[in-house]
Amino acid sequence: MERADRARQRALGALLLAALVWHRPWRALPEAPNGVPSAYRVDVAHDAEGVLTLLGGVGPKLASRIAAWRADRSVRSLEELLEVKGIGPVTLERIRAEAWVGPIPAPAYNPAHERAP
Repeated sequence: MERADRARQRALGALLLAALVWHRPWRALPEAPNGVPSAYRVDVAHDAEGVLTLLGGVGPKLASRIAAWRADRSVRSLEELLEVKGIGPVTLERIRAEAWVGPIPAPAYNPAHERAP
């Protein structure tokens, strides 16, 4: 009985190890400007207002301004944040290592948009 339990534990351990080795994140974290990857970076194009407050120098008011500003546009670069009232060159440089702009999601497939034969 004990031998079967050890064999089962080894098999589960091997399975877990294989899963950990095989697992890859869906998208790699971008590198910080100095070339060192950051442990966590805030996606200014998609993250919620509460997450935006994790950026240095961004409080609740500025986070809500960023969210309102990006609501009707696709953010493509961090430099576009200079359009938001309260973000200047100094603030942009302060948050540059902690922020990034994630990919723009592709529109969902809708078969109604296809042409009829």
